Amino acid sequence: MTRAWRRLKKALFRTLQGRLVISYVVLSVAVHLLVFHVLGVAMRGSLEQGIQRFMDEMVERDASFEQAQKRYADGDYAVNRFYFRLVDPGGAVALAEGPSIAGSEALREALRPGERRADTLEASPSTTLRVVSRRYDDGAVIQAGVLIDQDRALFREFARHWWMGFVFLAVIAAGLSWWMVRSAMAGVKEVTRTAEEILEGKLVARVPERQQVAEVQELTGTINRMLDKIDLLITDLKFVTVDVAHDLRSPLTRIRGSAEVALRAEASAETQQHLAVRVIEETTRLEALVETMLEIVRLDSAADALPREPVDTGALLAEMMDLYAEAAEGHGIALRLAGGGADGEPPPVEMERTMLQRTLANLLDNALKFTPQGGSVELGAAPVDGDVVLFVRDTGPGIPAEDLPRIFERFYRADGSRRSPGHGLGLSYAKSAVSAYGGRVDITSPPRGGTRVEVRLPRAGSPSSGSPSSEFPRA
Repeated sequence: MTRAWRRLKKALFRTLQGRLVISYVVLSVAVHLLVFHVLGVAMRGSLEQGIQRFMDEMVERDASFEQAQKRYADGDYAVNRFYFRLVDPGGAVALAEGPSIAGSEALREALRPGERRADTLEASPSTTLRVVSRRYDDGAVIQAGVLIDQDRALFREFARHWWMGFVFLAVIAAGLSWWMVRSAMAGVKEVTRTAEEILEGKLVARVPERQQVAEVQELTGTINRMLDKIDLLITDLKFVTVDVAHDLRSPLTRIRGSAEVALRAEASAETQQHLAVRVIEETTRLEALVETMLEIVRLDSAADALPREPVDTGALLAEMMDLYAEAAEGHGIALRLAGGGADGEPPPVEMERTMLQRTLANLLDNALKFTPQGGSVELGAAPVDGDVVLFVRDTGPGIPAEDLPRIFERFYRADGSRRSPGHGLGLSYAKSAVSAYGGRVDITSPPRGGTRVEVRLPRAGSPSSGSPSSEFPRA
C-alpha cells in the first residue's frame, strides 16, 4: 500500500504531466463552482425580487379598508402557496386565504398606523412564509405573503443536478487533460528515450519529428539538427585524428632516422650537423602544423573575442604584390593587380590585419603552386552589395568537381596536390578566419581550367561587420 501510494504521489505531484492535470482539473472545478455561486445568487435574487414585487403590489394598491375590501372581495386566491389577510379597523378578519400561520397575528398587532414591514416567518420546519404587512390610517391591516418552501425545493433540485454535472465535468476534465498532456509530453519522452540510446552508444539515434504539438515538434527538429551537427563534428574529429596521425608520422620518422644516424659512431661532424639541421627543419614544420591547427580551433570557438580593426584593402593588396612579385617571377608566372572601387581604391574591411594577410598569403601560395609556367595569377578587390570581395584568380588546371565539396576540410588534399608540399590546412584556415569575422570564402573552378577564390567581408563600419555570419549572398 505504501509503495502504491508513493508511485501515485510521484505520478501526480512530482511529474509535469501530473501537475498539469491537477492544475487543469482544479481550474475547471473552480470555474464550475464560481458559475454555480453566481447563478445561485442570481436565481435567489430573481425569486426574491419577484415575490417582493408581487406582495408590494398587493398591499400598496389601496389607501383604506373599504377600498381594499371592495377590490379583494370577489377575488380568488385559493393557492396553496399564497397567504392573504384583510383585517377591518375593529380587528375582525374580513378576508382570509391560505393556511393559518402562527406569528402573523402578532405582526398585525405590532403595526402602528401607516407602518409597513416585511418579515420571514418559520411556521414549521418545512414551512416558511415571506409576508408583507401594512396598517392603514383607519386602523385596518392587510397582509400578503408567499410560502417559499417550493422555491427552496426548486433551488435544491437545481443544486443537485448542478453537482451531478460537477462530478461529470471533473471526470471529463481529468480524462481530457490527461490525454492532452500525455500527447504533449510524448515528444519529451521521445527526446529522453533518444538521449538514453545515444548514451548507450547509438549515435545515429534521432527523435521522431512528427509530433502532435507544434512546439514539441520544433524542439525535436532543433535537437535532431544539434545531433546531426555533433555527429558531423565527431566524424570530422575522427578524420582529423587520422590525418594528423598520418601527417605527423612521416616527419617523426625522419626525425628519428636522423637522430639514429647521428648517434652512430662513424658519423662525421659534418654529417651530424646536416642531420641536426634536418631535425630542426622537420620540427619547425611540425610546430607550424600544430600552431595552424590551434589557430583554426581558436577561430572556430572564440569569434566574438577576436580583435577587429579597419584594414586598408588597397594598401594590403599592394603589400601582397610586393611580397610575391619575386616568387611569381621565379616561377615564370605573371602576377597582376586588378579591381578597385568607383574611385579606384577598394573600400576598407574590418578584420585583424595579420590574419587577413595570412589568409591572402595562403591563397596566393596555392595559386602560384598550381599555376604552370607561363600562366598568370590575378589579385584584386571590389565592392559588391555593401561588402568587399577580395579574389585570387589563376590560370592553373583547376580543381576537379568531385573535390570542390571537400576542399575546405582540414588535411584534405586533392589527388593533384598530394605530391606538392603542405599539410592541407591553408584553405581551412582561410575559411575559419574569414567566417570568424562575418565573411565567407567561395571557390569556383570551371571544367576548362582556372580557379577563382573569393573572400567576401563586410565593409568597415557596416552593421554586419560586428557579428560573425556565413549568410552572405554569392558575388
